[in-house]
Amino acid sequence: WTTVALLGVNDGNLPVHRGMRQKRYESVEKMLDLLDVVRRIGPKFPMDALFLDPHDPEWDDDMTYLYVDYPLYKRYLMYSSVWAFIFLYNYNIMFHNKNMQFVT
Repeated sequence: WTTVALLGVNDGNLPVHRGMRQKRYESVEKMLDLLDVVRRIGPKFPMDALFLDPHDPEWDDDMTYLYVDYPLYKRYLMYSSVWAFIFLYNYNIMFHNKNMQFVT
């Protein structure tokens, strides 16, 4: 797949002349060799990052939990709901009345 994508065969992007086509082949070979080298000498992905260790002492720490102030959010929701209701109830008067129309 990588060779086909680098050559641009699916896009019809392969050069017509033999010399240019040979240079494209050589550059693709060079890129594939570089990909092999990178795969071989590159850093390996740490497999421990994918799994949680249940015996890790970090899990023994006492976690602090957030306290949610529900009455504050309830007041905010009620206040926002009242203003939204007033706006929606008077929407036609504010935006579709020729006498009270906003300048747009």
